[in-house]
Amino acid sequence: MSAVGGRFEVGSSPPRLEDARFLAGEGRYLDDLDASTALHAVVLRSPHAHARIRNVSSEAATAMPGVALVLTGQAVARAGLLPTWPHGRVNVQTGEPFPYEGQPLLADQRVRYVGEPVALIVADSSSRAADAAQAVEIDYEPLPAVVQATEALRAGAPQLTDAVPGNTCLDWCSGSSASPQAGSAVSGGACGEHFRSQSSRCPQCDGAARRVCSVR
Repeated sequence: MSAVGGRFEVGSSPPRLEDARFLAGEGRYLDDLDASTALHAVVLRSPHAHARIRNVSSEAATAMPGVALVLTGQAVARAGLLPTWPHGRVNVQTGEPFPYEGQPLLADQRVRYVGEPVALIVADSSSRAADAAQAVEIDYEPLPAVVQATEALRAGAPQLTDAVPGNTCLDWCSGSSASPQAGSAVSGGACGEHFRSQSSRCPQCDGAARRVCSVR
């Protein structure tokens, strides 16, 4: 164990200070907090990968005992709550705007992935919120869907939104293609490589593909 200027370095083993209360049964966890006066929320999510929302009926849920609020996509729109947008709106290499569509807080008119939030139910207990969520009636019209980004890029694939033509929210190249092309001309062949990102999280373009080409 080593410390520099009173602060421990990465890889050091600072002494644990919490063990005494844990060993004595005096640890405190979230379930130990008094939540008797707190409200509880349940998010109702889409069971469909792609569907049109024909109607959301929340009157029965709103009238149930203990329910404080049932929020839907239409209510969000009426309240003027704006969708979320990614931090990067423009390709820093080319200055070209990315064809994104804002991610609504709650889906309205259409859902585009399994688990997309459609309604938020708030009640005075978690069980009452869960019961009220079961009372929200949503009429879905299932639409064609794909599960692979490569399938979403093919001609005739289901389009998630008119704001992202071809389901492609990012398509750009960096570097120069002159050298590889020259090499292919000399060798009489062609070379290429397909790269798959281990993790690319972007709620605003879930279901849309990101095509990136980098040549050196």
